[in-house]
Amino acid sequence: MLFSTTTKDSLGKFGQQIISYYHIFMGLSSYWFCKEKNNYQRNMFSRLILIVVNVLGTVMLCLNLPNYLEELRNVHVLNTLMSFAFKVNIKLRIFLVAHTVLQVIRYDHLITNMKMELQELKIHCLTRFTLRRDIETRFRYLFCLKYFLLYYIHIVTLVMTFREAPNVFSIWQIVMNISFVNINVLWYFVLFQYFEIIWQICSLFYYIEQHICYIAKEANATAASFRGSHKNMDNFAGSQLYWSLRMHTKLCMYWLTLQNVFKWQILLSRLANVTSSSTSICYTFVFTDSIHQSLVLSVMGSLTYLLLTLDLYINDYMCDMTVNSFEGLQLALKDFNGVQQTWTTLHQLCEEFSLYLCNRRVNLKLAGALNMDRRAWLSLMSTLATYSIVLIQAQLGT
Repeated sequence: MLFSTTTKDSLGKFGQQIISYYHIFMGLSSYWFCKEKNNYQRNMFSRLILIVVNVLGTVMLCLNLPNYLEELRNVHVLNTLMSFAFKVNIKLRIFLVAHTVLQVIRYDHLITNMKMELQELKIHCLTRFTLRRDIETRFRYLFCLKYFLLYYIHIVTLVMTFREAPNVFSIWQIVMNISFVNINVLWYFVLFQYFEIIWQICSLFYYIEQHICYIAKEANATAASFRGSHKNMDNFAGSQLYWSLRMHTKLCMYWLTLQNVFKWQILLSRLANVTSSSTSICYTFVFTDSIHQSLVLSVMGSLTYLLLTLDLYINDYMCDMTVNSFEGLQLALKDFNGVQQTWTTLHQLCEEFSLYLCNRRVNLKLAGALNMDRRAWLSLMSTLATYSIVLIQAQLGT
């Protein structure tokens, strides 16, 4: 029994180490999370792995690209417009891979520091309020769904690559295939980092809203129960409201930093998703031998890209939730209307908080060239449908 427990603990620690080092071998980060010290660490070896994995994946992409282009040149039935679309998609994918590698190398330290600071900030905030099951459950479901989509796309891409690869049992071929898949799906994991930070910021926004509602409830109850001076309650509510404003300002600064870091990554990822989805649909009707095979590939491809689009939509939905949290805060501040006219400190802070929310919300609605709401997702889907129909009609017309 002792041996079994020891073995189970050893396997558990080994599994935790694999998870901690997984992002390093993916080429996503040079940091791993140390549970003993409760922080992120890195060394020269992990930095070297980050560079080697990304360079090896980029080389594999460049080696596989000529074969794909040669296959397109040998197909004479391709319409000129469709051929142009395939070439644009290839160049856009290469540009996305190159930008993603530069994004990882350039902002690895910044993103990791942001995660650590947000973790410390949440611990500090939990000294003022307790965890709420409704908020935690809502955000946990979104995180689990995002996690499932992320690894589903990764596993499907890995399986399809190994199916098409020659001499799949060769060690060198296995390493090359894994490197090729990692470099192609790296941008999914980069956007997952983006989602993870938004997820933490947005949850704290909702906790601050609940905290302000609680302060307003206590202030109104105090005002209704006693007569005369409420100077102590005025100062207490004012200090709590000032603390909430200060925490909200810090979170918004993280949000603006994240917005500036990821705006071009989001734009390129969505453009690549649109072109890849459209050309994949056209590919099933050109490079297949039968209608049955075309239908099977179209169903499998449509499911994969539908989940991929859903993955991007979750990012939009989280951004939409973040912006909508400002409306909830403004409504929470209105709960002080019954007491803020007679309580000087509270009245001044409520006015300051309201002006801050109005000005800050305008700046958070944009992320570079893209609106951070569900309209971006609807525009993406309409563009995808239009682009696919035009290409298929052009091909059928020939």
